[in-house]
Amino acid sequence: MSLFKNKKNISKDELKQRKKELEEVNTRKVRIKGNRKKQEKLIDLEYERLSKMKENIFYFEASKTEVSIDKEFVRIVRKGISNKLTLGSSGEKAILISSITSIQLKKPKLSAGYIQFNLAGNFNSQGVLGATQDENSILFVVDEMDIALKIQSVIEQRLTEKQKTPEQISATDEIRKYKELLNDGIITEVEFEKKKNSLLNS
Repeated sequence: MSLFKNKKNISKDELKQRKKELEEVNTRKVRIKGNRKKQEKLIDLEYERLSKMKENIFYFEASKTEVSIDKEFVRIVRKGISNKLTLGSSGEKAILISSITSIQLKKPKLSAGYIQFNLAGNFNSQGVLGATQDENSILFVVDEMDIALKIQSVIEQRLTEKQKTPEQISATDEIRKYKELLNDGIITEVEFEKKKNSLLNS
């Protein structure tokens, strides 16, 4: 959806204002150059990218790869002939978040960077060259670093949530519950004593 919808010609001042607003909400520097029409399109694309990131849908333009994250899975969809040639497949790969043992993030410098999902029992390739052929890795360029960091943050948060377990109920709390059941006449004194002894001896 265009932010400039229903406007045939926008003023230079309005375009400058939209650029300024975008810079305030964006975490990365976006080069918005060209004629007005091109600038409008670039601003619209950047706002669309930001709204998708809020829904945990990320797109790496450099590697033609979309990553979406829900409560259970990381889904990687690769497009383009280069992905087909280097990885031998295109389409969707779903990785169960609970099977991710670690996330390796290499910042781009002279070469591309990558984010790699390490899974239990898998051999993980090292370096950018290995990442180009690893189906659990995604290559990215400097301008896409914010996307990689956001993905890392979301997955680490999901993994932390999964590791939290409900507090174990102490034997004393259990005995109190059974005492209430006894007082309400739901269980007998014999049943209460049996449960109490069982809990105290375990």
